[in-house]
Amino acid sequence: MHHRTSPSLILVLALVLVSDVGAQDQKMTSLLNARDGRWTMNGLVLPLDRAGQNFYLRNADGLVEIQLDEEAEIGLLVREINVLGMLQRRQIVLIDTNEQYVLPDELYVKVQFSNWGQARRTLKSQELRWGIVHVKPLPNHLPTRQELWFSGRISAIRPGPVAPVKEVEIAQRTYLVFTHSVEYSERIVGLFEPSDIRPFVNYASVYGVMKGDVFHASDVLLRPIPDPVATDDPLLPRYSPHAARELPLPTPTWPRSSRVPG
Repeated sequence: MHHRTSPSLILVLALVLVSDVGAQDQKMTSLLNARDGRWTMNGLVLPLDRAGQNFYLRNADGLVEIQLDEEAEIGLLVREINVLGMLQRRQIVLIDTNEQYVLPDELYVKVQFSNWGQARRTLKSQELRWGIVHVKPLPNHLPTRQELWFSGRISAIRPGPVAPVKEVEIAQRTYLVFTHSVEYSERIVGLFEPSDIRPFVNYASVYGVMKGDVFHASDVLLRPIPDPVATDDPLLPRYSPHAARELPLPTPTWPRSSRVPG
């Protein structure tokens, strides 16, 4: 026996599917276009996996699971004013935590592109944006249709509108690379290992792709923040989920004999 599906039921199912898609779009309000063919989001690092290959980011979307790619690069977010002087001295000093990081003499830069048209226009202008400084050596590479990235050794660093501008010389041409992001004046990868990603004391920007409910990160940029344990008062009460379950229920503010408001 065959049953016909009514047009009204089909319409209801279609509306449900559309609303689900809209809910998914609204769910990830922290997911932003990184303008290099990837996506990015920020948040506070929270623990998930002790091996360091997975962790949570807490942001406006709640907890988002982050999975590191096999060759993910881990680095540093810098927003200090005197970035040019620090890069010239090859020493980064963070104002929030007073932590210091020594950079190697040779630095490199990489720029990824979302498509060949973008790469071709950028090469013609010889000004590249959304680059990331790399500590580990990279070859001099111009993008092709199959390999949509630019990389090379930084030959000079000069003042720029936000972050210092990096000069890269390839095939007797000088390219100017801008490496700042929307919120930070410098991004440097290759300084850390996945095990260096510490919960509660690291803010992070991740770059990669969203697959289902998991963000797969190819670059993780960390911003150390002051350790709350260092200034914590051990005498303050602590939250305990076991104790919370034993607390009495709150007393209603309206008379029990009356109807619940609303």
